[in-house]
Amino acid sequence: MFPWTYNSRSQPASDALQAIKYGFQFITDTSSACGTYYTFAFADYRGSTTRYTWGTRDNGNVVGWAGFDPDILGATYSWVDGSGLRVEVDIAFNNRVTNWFTGLSGTVPAGRFDLISVATHEAGHGFGLAHYTGSSYPVMFPTLGTGVNKRVKRSGDLTGMGTLY
Repeated sequence: MFPWTYNSRSQPASDALQAIKYGFQFITDTSSACGTYYTFAFADYRGSTTRYTWGTRDNGNVVGWAGFDPDILGATYSWVDGSGLRVEVDIAFNNRVTNWFTGLSGTVPAGRFDLISVATHEAGHGFGLAHYTGSSYPVMFPTLGTGVNKRVKRSGDLTGMGTLY
């Protein structure tokens, strides 16, 4: 289980939280694009917080916004204990990106980045998945273009989540 709180400070869109929640749902959903069922991970949203110490272990999993280089849409920072168990995760999305698409359904418009896809990708890192470069279709492929929707786990993503959970 991944319990997390949300800091809305400097979010670029008022509906960003709902899109982020959907992204977390997609990475933990038991289904995949190929219709198989392997994943038993769970993300537990625990409300809002004003605490946010990006990059500093503070015993809380916080999701929020930070200013990054324009080429970075999101970043995940995690801490593990001596046995390799993930004990804390912070996720930040780039508040300098002004063309986020936060719609929960429909086609991602050309020229916009799909926040749900980025949230799904970063949550995958939070659960321990690495980048997958075998093909560009999986959520865990390291880049995302504008107008692209990657809201469904593919075989590489599913294998990773199934192995971990």
